[in-house]
Amino acid sequence: MKSETSWKNNNRVRKLKLYVNGELKGILNLEDSRTDQVFKIGTLGHNSNGKDLVLRFEIAAIYKGDKYNDTAITEIYFDGIDVH
Repeated sequence: MKSETSWKNNNRVRKLKLYVNGELKGILNLEDSRTDQVFKIGTLGHNSNGKDLVLRFEIAAIYKGDKYNDTAITEIYFDGIDVH
């Protein structure tokens, strides 16, 4: 986990768009908090051709940092059935 100072100095994600196979599935609204945040997005399903799903996350809005104008996502965890 980042230090408190580093966390405050850098931008933080406010809204995160989730795309599955290029299709927008939802917008995740994050709190300006250093704690883990959990979102239930339901079952994403599978591709009929047997290929893996392609997930893409797009930063749509930020909480402005005190010092730097950069934004990074440290970690994303997945939990549930067929999570690899």
